[in-house]
Amino acid sequence: MISGPSGIASRARSLLVAGVVAVLASSALVFGTGAPASAASSISIGTTLDAGERLYSPNGDYSLTMHTEGNLILRQVSDGEIVWHPRAGGLGGTKVGISEYGNVVIWTASGKAVWASGTSRWKGGTRLKVTDYGHVLLLNDAGDVLWQVGRGKDIHGVERMIEYAAQQLGAPYVLGSHGPDYFDCSGLTYKAMQAGGFDIGGHKSADTQYANYADIAWVDRRRGDLLFFNYDTDAAVDHVAIYLGEGKMIHAVQPGTPLSITSVSYVSGPKSLVARPFA
Repeated sequence: MISGPSGIASRARSLLVAGVVAVLASSALVFGTGAPASAASSISIGTTLDAGERLYSPNGDYSLTMHTEGNLILRQVSDGEIVWHPRAGGLGGTKVGISEYGNVVIWTASGKAVWASGTSRWKGGTRLKVTDYGHVLLLNDAGDVLWQVGRGKDIHGVERMIEYAAQQLGAPYVLGSHGPDYFDCSGLTYKAMQAGGFDIGGHKSADTQYANYADIAWVDRRRGDLLFFNYDTDAAVDHVAIYLGEGKMIHAVQPGTPLSITSVSYVSGPKSLVARPFA
């Protein structure tokens, strides 16, 4: 039981949700059956959706499930289509809820956050809701939407940042560019953060972007963090990418290589660093 307290392009969307079909067998949801009569469509701050539990949209068309393997998956009930998920499978998450700082968070049993919406700058969220239109919303007491994922355009935080970056897949690399047609690595992160609701005040180098944030341990990186790489032995940061989870990142790679999703190991150097602009 629920307890407490304790439109991107289809190609881009498919890249971001690839690899999760295998986890569907872990759920008892039977596609096409609709929602139980007593199903809840939302949880409030101070309550959690625990592993194996789910919310349904009021019309029963969509479900949001906290899977036992740790991922949070929004899908269409009729055919099981995955609409959205945060790539949190296998990270040990056991429940999702709303933190006191305004984040939607997946926690482990020990209380470690393994994914967060990155919406602490929009304080006041008190309710997480699944809508009839295939959205997951974070709302405040007045009913204002502070965060949205799912069908249509995402709003605020980590997921909107990643959605924007995914829309740029294939764009050529041009040094000093930040769109709309060409990007370098720091130009992409600048515009992606801006789309997510965090304007850093202009196109700044990867080294300058890194200097603005507190260090995060490499082993504690999570979806939406910025990954910084140093190619040589000096102190300057040479490259920046957006971490997607599951060992993947999206970045404007280099001249002659289009903006791509690659493995984290694609870039190598003596130093790899992590920062979290969306806390």
